[in-house]
Amino acid sequence: MKNFLEEHPGVDVMTTNYGVVIESLLPGKCNSNYPGKPVSRRDNCVDVFHVHGCVLNPSAMVVTTNDYYRFINDGGYFSQKISTMLHENSTVIMGYSLSDPNLKAILNGYRSSGGRAINRGNLFYVTRGVVPPHIRDYYETAYGIAVIENTEIDSLLAGIQSKCAEAQKQAEDAEKNLQSVLYSNHNWTDPYLKLRDSLFHIIATANTNGHNVHSAEFTRMLAVITGVREDRAITAVPSCTRNVTVA
Repeated sequence: MKNFLEEHPGVDVMTTNYGVVIESLLPGKCNSNYPGKPVSRRDNCVDVFHVHGCVLNPSAMVVTTNDYYRFINDGGYFSQKISTMLHENSTVIMGYSLSDPNLKAILNGYRSSGGRAINRGNLFYVTRGVVPPHIRDYYETAYGIAVIENTEIDSLLAGIQSKCAEAQKQAEDAEKNLQSVLYSNHNWTDPYLKLRDSLFHIIATANTNGHNVHSAEFTRMLAVITGVREDRAITAVPSCTRNVTVA
């Protein structure tokens, strides 16, 4: 964990723990953020968000039932910041049980604020054990969480590290391809559209890069993809002159 965070200071850490474990791993290289304190903005530091407060400010810690109620219904900058992070970033949940009340409260707040309006596929739950299929399916349907089983945290971080450069290139290519289809008279190739996850990749790319999925261009593209030929659908764009790779 220490080496991973040192190499990727842009990764934010969100925790319901009161202690300063991450800060102790990276002394002087963390921004500790918690309710009652302005959010730090130092560059090249790992941002650590203590959702329920921190021992560095005991008076603002969320401990009792009343504390939880006030925090959940606060609507202040810090709670809104947590919600924004879940909406705008890929989030990996580690070290929690799916039955953890703290985790459930955060996920319910995320869902209530419209986080599941469109499945972005940006939430992942990592566990060393096995999650029963019906539980796994419930969290996928209710919250959009993809469950990664039988995986140690160190193994996960090593895997991310090894694929980081490749993933960055794929993300950049995915945005270029989407731009070409939406605005440059290109179209997706048939082999790509026949892939099971192609539509998910397209929508995830659109959400990540801020495209309006209700725009005329996006509606036209979906009409072409699904083969819809209604009167209100815009004429299909010409065939792409080059292959469009998987996002």
